[in-house]
Amino acid sequence: MLNSGTRKLTPALDRARAIAAHYPESVRVSKREAVMAAMRVAAALGLSAGAQTLLNALFAASSPLDWTEDGGSSPPIVWPSNERLCQQIGATLPTVKRYVRSLVEAGLIVPRDSPNGKRWGRRDDEGRISVGYGFDLSPIAVRHQELLALAARLEAQRGRIAELRREATIRRRRIDMALEAAREHGLDVEWEQYADNLRLTLARYPRGSDPSDLKSELRRLDGLTIELGILDGLVEDAYREATQPSSDARDSTPKESVSEPHLLTTKQFEPSDICRSASGALKATEKKDGASGSAKQRAGRVAPSVDGISIELVAAACPEILSYVSGPIATWRDLLDLAAKVRPWIGISEDAWDKARSALGDETAAAALAVTFEKHAAAKVTSPGGYLRGIVDASERGELRLARTLYGLASAKREGQRWFRSPS
Repeated sequence: MLNSGTRKLTPALDRARAIAAHYPESVRVSKREAVMAAMRVAAALGLSAGAQTLLNALFAASSPLDWTEDGGSSPPIVWPSNERLCQQIGATLPTVKRYVRSLVEAGLIVPRDSPNGKRWGRRDDEGRISVGYGFDLSPIAVRHQELLALAARLEAQRGRIAELRREATIRRRRIDMALEAAREHGLDVEWEQYADNLRLTLARYPRGSDPSDLKSELRRLDGLTIELGILDGLVEDAYREATQPSSDARDSTPKESVSEPHLLTTKQFEPSDICRSASGALKATEKKDGASGSAKQRAGRVAPSVDGISIELVAAACPEILSYVSGPIATWRDLLDLAAKVRPWIGISEDAWDKARSALGDETAAAALAVTFEKHAAAKVTSPGGYLRGIVDASERGELRLARTLYGLASAKREGQRWFRSPS
């Protein structure tokens, strides 16, 4: 027995009894619906894992008939013994008592005591409860709509948390990329101060110890995202200012020049323009390859020709990687050198890069890394190394369609977008 004699009345018990008093014959939810609703919100109601296990054990002791109109007018009551509950959930009797109190405080169960304090019950020949003393689960049925509404709010909060986490990750990566580029280029800006600000911002918003506390996590991520956004803007402005040519230099620069380090003035190609440009570049490359084939063979690699890929197409589709050069990318060697430089910034190992070059050839590997870099910067690829390996695997299966991917990226950029050469 959990109790003997008269149970002590507490405010929580009184509230639970008041809820159970609203269980009319017309209120019916299936056992499955009751279980799902209660378990979806159990953590939000403050129930520990052990209390949730006990609640599941009480559900298991009830019959589906108890929750239907065919079960009669009796509420769903269960009367498992203390020994059975202790064995089922693997806990001692004092622990089970504590879990029962938490279920009562959550307003999910009501203890129904017999005159002598014992827990027992009886069913008729049809399986309906005729007499029952134990744990009344009817508050879960009475609160069914309330629990569903709470579950919907929790789901919305979890969705918002996921959205904020993505946004915070994107902003932090943008800041990291800008700082790395600044160090690489030796720009005359206090980048270490910005790095310290980033570390302090992250330290001000540490992860909470209770993952079920959604409100606290929302507050944390809201503050973190706002501060990262402000810092991101400051870093971006400083980067552009540091890489912006002086007014005298801009005035003396020919209009046709494309060497401004912050702006990619690549033509916004129509798809047909891209195809024509790519085709022309491919033919020129093939002609050049024919003249220098022996040199490539001496180098140990003959780059495979990939229809529809040109430097112009890569530049239009992948402006992010071009943010890290001070001049235009004119040749495949330029792109290959740039790819080798930025490769470690996004966590692609030298071994993975060497395998990609061996399997794809230098030109295609450089284009593949540019695509990987572009999608990683847009937070569409979380594992750049895995994505590059996937490209290699697709090539080995004869399923690589890299030109199609590049056309899609270029088309998306063309839709009302200017291509700025900045780490954002």
